[in-house]
Amino acid sequence: MTDIAWICSAVIFVLWAILFGWALYATSKAGKVAALETATSDSEEIAERASAMTAAQANAAPDDAKLDQRLANGTFGFIVLFCTGLLTAACSEHPVMLCPSLVTYSSAEENTLRQELASSVLPQTHRFIRDYGGLRDQVRACQGKTIGKNS
Repeated sequence: MTDIAWICSAVIFVLWAILFGWALYATSKAGKVAALETATSDSEEIAERASAMTAAQANAAPDDAKLDQRLANGTFGFIVLFCTGLLTAACSEHPVMLCPSLVTYSSAEENTLRQELASSVLPQTHRFIRDYGGLRDQVRACQGKTIGKNS
C-alpha cells in the first residue's frame, strides 16, 4: 500500500473511534438522565404517599362541623348506647351499665380553653381536643344526660 492509503486508513480509523466515543458518551448521558427521571418520580411518589397519610391522619377525627352535626341529630349517642346495649344485653338478667365520671369544668376554664385554641395554629392539638370532646359526649350518653355543645 502506498503512503496515502495508510494515511486515509488512519483518518477513517480515527473518525470511527471519535464516532464510537461520542456514541458511548451519549448513551451514558441518556442513562444518567433516565436515572434522574426515575429518582424524581420515586421522590414524587413518596411525597404523594406522605401527603395521603397526613391527610388520612388529619381526617381520622371528625372536624367541628361533622361533630356538631352528629351531636345535634343524636347519631353519635345513639350508636354508643345501641352498641353498649347489645354488648351487655346477654351478659345478665338485669344489665348494669358502668359509666366513667366526668371532670366538671367551670365556664371560665372553658372560655380560657376556647381562647387558647382560637389563638393557636396547632392542628394536632385541635384534633386531640375534638377527640376528647367526643369521648365526653360518649360518657354523657352513657350517663343518660343530654348531649349538647356546652353541656
